[in-house]
Amino acid sequence: MPRNQITSLTWPVFISAGTYAMNFSTILINILNFSSILFPGKPYQAVAMGALISSGLLASAFSTLLFGMLADRHPRHVLFTIMMVGTGAGCIINAVVPTGQGMVTFYLFLACNILRGAFGGGLWPVVASFTNDALQKDERSKFFGPLNVVIQLFQVLGTISGAVFVEAGLWRPFYVILGASQLASAVFDGVFLTEPKRGVQQAELQAALGKTTYTFKLTWTTLRSTVASRTNFFAILEGVFTATMFGITNMIIVPFLQTPPHNISSIMTSIVLVVFGIPGAMIGAIGLMGVSDRYGKKHVKYRIYILIIAIVIMVLLVNIVLFMPLPALDISQGNDAGVLFSLPTTWVIGLVITGAWTMTGLYNSNQPVILQEMNLPESQGLISSINNFTASLGNGAGPMLAGLLMAAFNQGFQAVALACIPIGLAGAVFWLIATRRVDEDLSALSAILKERAFALGEPEENVDP
Repeated sequence: MPRNQITSLTWPVFISAGTYAMNFSTILINILNFSSILFPGKPYQAVAMGALISSGLLASAFSTLLFGMLADRHPRHVLFTIMMVGTGAGCIINAVVPTGQGMVTFYLFLACNILRGAFGGGLWPVVASFTNDALQKDERSKFFGPLNVVIQLFQVLGTISGAVFVEAGLWRPFYVILGASQLASAVFDGVFLTEPKRGVQQAELQAALGKTTYTFKLTWTTLRSTVASRTNFFAILEGVFTATMFGITNMIIVPFLQTPPHNISSIMTSIVLVVFGIPGAMIGAIGLMGVSDRYGKKHVKYRIYILIIAIVIMVLLVNIVLFMPLPALDISQGNDAGVLFSLPTTWVIGLVITGAWTMTGLYNSNQPVILQEMNLPESQGLISSINNFTASLGNGAGPMLAGLLMAAFNQGFQAVALACIPIGLAGAVFWLIATRRVDEDLSALSAILKERAFALGEPEENVDP
């Protein structure tokens, strides 16, 4: 399928994913500013701000299970619409939260973050279910690669625009604009997304589904034999450990850069991410997507090997940033692009960021495709939701854990980073173990699909092996 055809089928998904991605990045990059807004006159509240970020992520973790089950039974374009209406409403309500009310203000921010997380949690399981039926197996990196670039671009857009608006005291208009863009995305999803026939991309079912529709539902028997397979089990474990590692590092890198003695402003932090991160994301997600699809077409196991390499390099590079010898800057220097980019350390950190984002793009282009290939059409939403549930638990626990570790180590950034490295590398080990069971799990899956094709009326001799 040509890339332009893939885009024509899925462009509303790109808009929805992008506008939703701005939610998390807005709070994260402005975490010190929001701490001052919520707790004026007090120093940075690490535990409270960790709880604020964790709240949305944990709400997302639980809602992803509901949306995953719904995606396996109901039209995906309707679910996309519902999700974006909910996230948009959460932003607009946040825009009218009163300030200066002490803990009342904090709890209202918390409630809005939970609302956005509860509706946004369905994004990945619905995307997985939709693309499993809309796109051919050997070309899905052409979708997931650009999708993750769009998400990262919008995250950076969220960091820059959010930093500008929040530092100018205009966080209310920013939330109104963000909420309106998400409501517009809901309209695009409802009007322009075409619902694909379920199961049509499975080779074993294609002939049979030309004359009928796929009506099979997940049973306890198929759940135990496919969803509960060893490959899925290790994939989910990997997601927990990788997400926890990123949840911790996301919460310590920004304060590391922005607090004394470094004092790099949120705007300059965003600019560094744009200059160095976006090229890396494009290399990993778009430049290498052909490699992923070429080797993935031979066997899904090759995608796993690519994933292992990406995880190891990604984990090491992300944590190296916290050991860089950054110079002491005053507030004005930390807000001066000329000063910042004249420092050799900035360029070294930039290359590290480029490498880390390259590996992140490679990871995001392959991990969802592996899960799609290892599961039945009627369990695509469920397996993606389980994976995202456990990963969201890791993402949600990470910021809170980071705040507690920072307090325990007396703001010792490097000590926390050292604790992150083995957590992240454990994910690569789990995928390495999974490679021993992939062939057996694929054979069991293919046998079930052949039985389904025969039950749908296709003679056994015509079923694609």
